[in-house]
Amino acid sequence: MDEFQQRLLAAQERSPSLEQTPLTREFEAFKSSVLFCLKNLQAQMEILFKVQEEQEMRSTRKCLLLHGINESKDENPGTIANILPVLLKCPNISEASFSRCHRVGIRRDDKPRPVLIKLREHCDKDKIWLPKSGLKGTGITISEFLTKTRHYLFMAARRHFGISVGPGMATYMLLGLTVTSPKLKSRTRKIAKN
Repeated sequence: MDEFQQRLLAAQERSPSLEQTPLTREFEAFKSSVLFCLKNLQAQMEILFKVQEEQEMRSTRKCLLLHGINESKDENPGTIANILPVLLKCPNISEASFSRCHRVGIRRDDKPRPVLIKLREHCDKDKIWLPKSGLKGTGITISEFLTKTRHYLFMAARRHFGISVGPGMATYMLLGLTVTSPKLKSRTRKIAKN
């Protein structure tokens, strides 16, 4: 399209009477309609990406990742279910609370793979998530299972605001969902762009 426009402009310079020809008007109309369609497609793609991100986050909202638990060959969800109550001092967690429990990633010798736990109820997630501060010094950590976009935003917020920002708060702050301060909104938008 750019090449054709350059040729059309060159022809107009040679012959000024071509400026108002039907070909010129039709080309301008065609160009504006194509640009309008492309802008609409781009807007629709952005909406689709946001919806996909929401659905993916919604499907993982009852998931947690356990890091630092040593692997064993005869490991099963019951093994993890037996470890958690001891570590977190919460006896209410059992294998029946898990919808799914397995290792994530490729097996390596230098460190254990994280354990993905999908719980049946959101209240079960809270039973594990809230007492996680009791794991300090054990080498075991619990994190939320975030999508790539939200993980990126979390890491950006962590770098900018410091380590005390939790994943949920960082995501909401960066997306501007609960931020009321205009000053903080502008700072979070700037972080999200970087």
